[in-house]
Amino acid sequence: MRYAVICLFCCVLALISCVKPAEVSNNDTITPTTIPASLVRETPFAPTSTRPVDNNINNERYCYDIPWNGFTALAFITQQKGWIVSRDQLMQTKDGGRTWSVISKLPIIAISLDFVNDDDGMLQDTCGNVFITHTAGKSWGKILFHNPNIYVISSDYVNVLHGYILSEEGLYSTSDRGLSWQTVQTPCSSPISHQSISFPTVDVGWLLCVGEPSAGSQGKVLWRTVDGGKSWTEQATTEGGESTQNGFLPFQGYGHQLFFLDSSIGWIGMGRAEVGGLYATKDSGNTWALVNSTTISEVSHVTFFDEQNGVSLSNPDDLDREVVVLLATHDGGKTWEP
Repeated sequence: MRYAVICLFCCVLALISCVKPAEVSNNDTITPTTIPASLVRETPFAPTSTRPVDNNINNERYCYDIPWNGFTALAFITQQKGWIVSRDQLMQTKDGGRTWSVISKLPIIAISLDFVNDDDGMLQDTCGNVFITHTAGKSWGKILFHNPNIYVISSDYVNVLHGYILSEEGLYSTSDRGLSWQTVQTPCSSPISHQSISFPTVDVGWLLCVGEPSAGSQGKVLWRTVDGGKSWTEQATTEGGESTQNGFLPFQGYGHQLFFLDSSIGWIGMGRAEVGGLYATKDSGNTWALVNSTTISEVSHVTFFDEQNGVSLSNPDDLDREVVVLLATHDGGKTWEP
């Protein structure tokens, strides 16, 4: 009897060893319009870590240096609570910027930051990579696209599930916290290139496309969607008009960043602008007006909490051009103060 039991046990082991584990294929759930990202695993950034680098076909990836000192990225979810990056340090405030505490040390230099609540956020580095957090910035996971050549230049985290990423190649959206990304068609084509996006809701958003900068001026085209990018309508352009006329953008200045508060009110931060660095619209982008004329000439990040109150990372006229500081406004961007 004991011999029979032993033989039966050996046979079961032999059968188990012959069974192959189930193979999981990404192709099982991928549609032709889906660019899948690998499962994001959040791991703490260690101070001794090297900067993450994606390897493309040429085994290299372009990473540019930040020429200025001070802050490099900014995100606020309320007028009191926000995050800021000082090159490689992520800091948080709960009192409107009066005091800051270090959340984590980053092995990368973040140039774009976006939070939708206390825990969920995205950041972009100088190498075109995107990272996501669900732990209030204490740990971050790198979004690894199957196409290693995707170089991200702008992003907008709309809510916990939905977000958009703009790259040199195109626009992508997620509806599952960044686990998969779908291609969104855009109207911009060479020689006009992608520059910035702003989506106040999942469906309503704007896309800024720009031409080659030259001598402080740059061609710009602003597009609007109300169906999540399925269709686009040209809102304004620099072709043949002035910014105060219907359907025209300022030719002066380099377009940096879009920020729309809702479906009507928005701002464009400009760089290298001789007269002001911030333009505003109240009619969904059809007309634009210069908001400030003497306070700031460089606006790299803009966030507004309502029509009057906002913050930005800017270069005040009375400071060295290579210094970027945190400024606040209480009159819609007409005046700014540290």
